[in-house]
Amino acid sequence: ICDLAGCVLHAATCRDSRIDLESLLNVLMPYRLHMAGIPIGALGVALPGIVDTEAGTLLASVPLGVAGPIRLPERIGSREYPVFYANDAHCICWGRICFAHESADFYLHYLSFVENDPPTGSFARIIHGSAMFSGGAAFTGARHCAGELRIKSQLAFAGSGERYLDHGTRLKMKSDPVTMDLYLESLAFNIAYVATFMDVPKVVLYG
Repeated sequence: ICDLAGCVLHAATCRDSRIDLESLLNVLMPYRLHMAGIPIGALGVALPGIVDTEAGTLLASVPLGVAGPIRLPERIGSREYPVFYANDAHCICWGRICFAHESADFYLHYLSFVENDPPTGSFARIIHGSAMFSGGAAFTGARHCAGELRIKSQLAFAGSGERYLDHGTRLKMKSDPVTMDLYLESLAFNIAYVATFMDVPKVVLYG
């Protein structure tokens, strides 16, 4: 919870893989906001997946196990305040605009390597997200859900030949430097392709 100047007034973390989306929105969040005891003027909810920001709909999300559109609640708890939904990559970008006072147009790519619990020699999964900001606002696209670019781990450029890294192989890069090098080469190529196509002055790699 922060004020309009970006000063953090309250922060809390909850790690529980058993919480589903409905419980998060209708039970956990209202409870946490109530316990914080701070008046809320508006609420922004960042969700991993493809979010239609205008319609307030989660179209799909692999981490949340959502394969079809879900209409998100217009109210969180019993309080009356605006609720806004966006994918998490867009929310990271809004943070750069609001709190880091980013003024340049930029393309952001979010990358997270999720560990197994307990940790092993491989990753549990790899999360990607992306967003484009221009003129201090998000480019949302024709259906208000631009972003969430999936990196294609296939290299077939500059005479390199075709080398495809399947999902299982990518997860093993944690303990395999050769696979890590191939993956990073693929990641750099994909990001450079998008950044060149959009002609952005700045690229932010976050995660």
